[in-house]
Amino acid sequence: MDFKGYVDKGWIKPTEPITLPDGTPVTFKRARPQAATNTPSRIEKSKAIRGWRARSLKELASEQGVGPLKSLDQLAGDWPKNESVDEFLRSVRKGRK
Repeated sequence: MDFKGYVDKGWIKPTEPITLPDGTPVTFKRARPQAATNTPSRIEKSKAIRGWRARSLKELASEQGVGPLKSLDQLAGDWPKNESVDEFLRSVRKGRK
């Protein structure tokens, strides 16, 4: 089975999502270069169609409704009040031995 893709900063990137199990052997071969034209390449078209455009951190935060922190307490999460952090850490360390 052949897959189409392109090289971006040294990484091979498929133009369509591919699901292969880890460890699957693959072979790469260089495709013939496309003739230079003023029309968008297949890669550019597929990115536009599938929404594969790069987004800035600001754009992603805006899309996901994420704003700046108002307090460091927001990072603490919802730790149960009746549970000790120290007891949790002791349990984790014990489990690692």
